[in-house]
Amino acid sequence: MGDNYVTDPGAGGNTFASDDIAGVHYPYVKLVWGADGVATLVTPAAPLPVVQTGALPAGTNNIGDVDVLTLPAITGTVSISGSVDTELPAPVALGDAMANPTVPQVGAHVLGWNNIDGDWERIRVSDAAAGCLFVSIANVETSASLAVNDAGSSLTIDTSGGPISATISGTATTKELRSGTAATSQVADNASDVQLLASNASRLKYTIVNDSSAILFIRCGGGAASTTNYSVKIAPNALWEDRDFTGEVRGIWATDPNDGAARITEYT
Repeated sequence: MGDNYVTDPGAGGNTFASDDIAGVHYPYVKLVWGADGVATLVTPAAPLPVVQTGALPAGTNNIGDVDVLTLPAITGTVSISGSVDTELPAPVALGDAMANPTVPQVGAHVLGWNNIDGDWERIRVSDAAAGCLFVSIANVETSASLAVNDAGSSLTIDTSGGPISATISGTATTKELRSGTAATSQVADNASDVQLLASNASRLKYTIVNDSSAILFIRCGGGAASTTNYSVKIAPNALWEDRDFTGEVRGIWATDPNDGAARITEYT
């Protein structure tokens, strides 16, 4: 017996679609919906309406699950209706002295955090040496070692912020700090305490020639000089040179013959 059947085989009635399973016909039926007298075929354009007739349980309700791992791959063009948040921030113009950003930045500059000024600074290519990255280190706070390579050129270290301790690996060429400026002065011999030099932090050294016939007693810092409280005793026509002291220098002669002076040269 085959699929389909006729309602009235002898009279040639209507034929109905069916599936013959072991001699039993299971009819094929098209689903329709609508009010009395209306039959609307169920299609993608006219889907079967579903009406909720009871209240949903309170709380969050999950109506079905989708296993995203078993979904087929999406091919072709995907159209999106509405707005989509890409979570990208608005473009920000990059520059020097930027505040610490609180959102991702869009740009191509390489920045370094300036711990002194509290902002971000660009790492630049040096104007004097094209192709070399130039980084100015204002302050390094570390208990570890910092490797510095002068790349065969000169290396300048500013110690105005305090002393720098360094360990040199290899051979280092040093040069004595020399002066190109000298100022001369003279103070006549006097049996009373007098100032010979004021304190000068820029002083590299000083010399004193005593051309008086009396002995000159000088004192480096700490108050007035006397014949019993002094640092150095300079005989007549003798020279004294000091390369270390930058403070005040005072002096007094054993007597006052009034025949000479302290001839002073200060190098800075």
